Amino acid sequence: MTPSTRIGFLALVLAAVAGAPAAQAFDLSAMGGVTVSNYSFDPNVNVDTGASFMVGGLVGHDFAPGIGLETGALYTARKIGGTVVGVSTTSTANYLDIPILLRFTGLPFLLVEAGGYVAPGLSTSGTFGGFSATGGAPKLDAGLRGVLGVRIPILPKISLRAQAQYSLGLANAVDSSTVSAKSRALDVIGGATFEL
Repeated sequence: MTPSTRIGFLALVLAAVAGAPAAQAFDLSAMGGVTVSNYSFDPNVNVDTGASFMVGGLVGHDFAPGIGLETGALYTARKIGGTVVGVSTTSTANYLDIPILLRFTGLPFLLVEAGGYVAPGLSTSGTFGGFSATGGAPKLDAGLRGVLGVRIPILPKISLRAQAQYSLGLANAVDSSTVSAKSRALDVIGGATFEL
């Protein structure tokens, strides 16, 4: 290689590196929204889907341009209802939802994530007719999650964020060898993302 070819090659490499989008350090997102949940029972039990809320924070890190990891902690309440011996009932299980997701942000504004979650149970509450009661922590929930959302920059290092996510529970929510109940949830949440 001649000196002029080396200089030209070096200039080309530097231009490519300078033009490539850099992976950011970390970002924090404050999130809140609605969760619609139900359980898949085996054998089949008819229950009504319930709507409740989800709120918390997420932290992400892009380890390569357009590819990163995200985790965090979201307080979520999963609510279902139904009729037992002619009496209207509701049940709410509260969890600390911890997602572990691989995220793809290579396209402008689009956010796609896939992975799993672990959700330790915090408390339960319910109603039976006119009576209400609280209970202990529900069993640990865990499963798979897919996310589709948007991030729209509004200021340098600050973006608005909205997403829909579907969670497919794989853990049995009841202590039984003859019945299984696995959670299903569709969440619509939004908030703000701050790049650090």
